[in-house]
Amino acid sequence: MLASRNQLFVTIAGALLLFLLIGGYLFWQLRKSRGLLQVQNTALAELNATKDKFFGIIAHDLRNPLSAFQGIGEQLNFYLEKGDTAKLRFISTNIAKSATNLNGLLDNLLSWALMNRGMIPYQPEPLNVAQETTANLAIHENAAQAKSIQLENHIAPDLQILADRNAFQAILRNMIANAIKFTHPGGRVCLTGEAKDGKVLIRIADTGVGMAAEKLEKVFSLDKRSEHGTAGEKGAGLGLLLCKELVALNNGAMTAESVVGAGSTFTISLPQT
Repeated sequence: MLASRNQLFVTIAGALLLFLLIGGYLFWQLRKSRGLLQVQNTALAELNATKDKFFGIIAHDLRNPLSAFQGIGEQLNFYLEKGDTAKLRFISTNIAKSATNLNGLLDNLLSWALMNRGMIPYQPEPLNVAQETTANLAIHENAAQAKSIQLENHIAPDLQILADRNAFQAILRNMIANAIKFTHPGGRVCLTGEAKDGKVLIRIADTGVGMAAEKLEKVFSLDKRSEHGTAGEKGAGLGLLLCKELVALNNGAMTAESVVGAGSTFTISLPQT
């Protein structure tokens, strides 16, 4: 009788212990799920805040180049009838600048959208840095000449990187345009490169306005305000952020140094072939 009672107690104790173990496991899983859900909610809130800020910037900066095209037909007809070629030349120059700004903005917007959806293709291949930079500098020759800015390419002809060509061209396009934008007329933009520890360091240095420490800390974020260039150039301020993300996509890193009144130097580190 006593043995049967003891066996019953042991069975009940075992069942209670099993119940406690199962309950503890389920409680632990619940806490884990709640913690994961909280992390996901936080990330979602940050993503929504970034998205709202991003589209706020886009909406603001799309308005500027588009407004330049409003009523342009009437203006052209008016000055054509008057035969005022100087005014027509002035208007055509503004149209060209607005079209360039709009094209750059839409290009960055598309790249940003594709990147955040994971749709930007990454097809790395050996690239000759000197050839790629020379081709990209040629694109910016007119903008540099308009401000009497000297473009210099001091990259060795045998320097090679492993990167996606389209991504690398987008990086160079934005970086060189940014350097020209914030360089005073008569200044200089210089590209140099070196191989170090399996990486290629590409530097874009300018003799522009430079940045204070507090601005430098936010140079790769959406928290900074877009500023006009030395000739009044406008932009959404997305280029540098896009460049940093494209560099990371290509297994590289990007840093910036700057001195107010002396210019800025951006360094891109990418894998060497």
